[in-house]
Amino acid sequence: MTCEETQLGALRFSQMFRTILHLSTVGMAITCCGTTQAQSIWRPYFFGAAGWEFTSAQSAAATASTGTFVPPPTTMTVPANTQGAYGGGAGAEALLTPIFGVSGEIEGLAPGQNSSSVVPTSSPVKAVGIASGNAYLHTKELPGDATIVPFWTLGYSVIFRDFAASAVNFGGGVRWWFGENTGLMAGARFTYAPSLQGVETKFLEIRVGIIFRH
Repeated sequence: MTCEETQLGALRFSQMFRTILHLSTVGMAITCCGTTQAQSIWRPYFFGAAGWEFTSAQSAAATASTGTFVPPPTTMTVPANTQGAYGGGAGAEALLTPIFGVSGEIEGLAPGQNSSSVVPTSSPVKAVGIASGNAYLHTKELPGDATIVPFWTLGYSVIFRDFAASAVNFGGGVRWWFGENTGLMAGARFTYAPSLQGVETKFLEIRVGIIFRH
């Protein structure tokens, strides 16, 4: 074998080795991607809620005039108020890792019996809608027929009707997987809107629902 043939063989071996290394890298990337997607399990859920709405006292300047006399401005105070509320909604969570997930949901919330509108309005509709996007953190689910999993959540909400207002929410609870793909969920959710139609408003909900996994 001549020197030129040896160099040509070495060059071909080097090219073959690079090709195999490249294909191996692509294969590993596809495998990792597939594993990540397999862990991204969508979990739809449905819930009912009952709780309370808290509005803070607000002050506003007002003036009145009689004839040519204009009195100095006076301050009118809208008193703080607490009233019952109830509602329900649906959403879905994507499990990104064994302990972390993200979710999106939509909920309707209406005032309780003998309560006024959830927020001041001239509209005949007294309920509001709440759309939320959240991050979830929970303990790792263990294999078994019945697994109790506590969770914590934090997210951003938009409260809407004939208006739209920003809010933040946080809460927690537990899930009880009593079947292979079916579980019950119970917990509390606190939503804070710094200015809901000009009024600082808070919602505290107790939630009970059902969740599915596959």
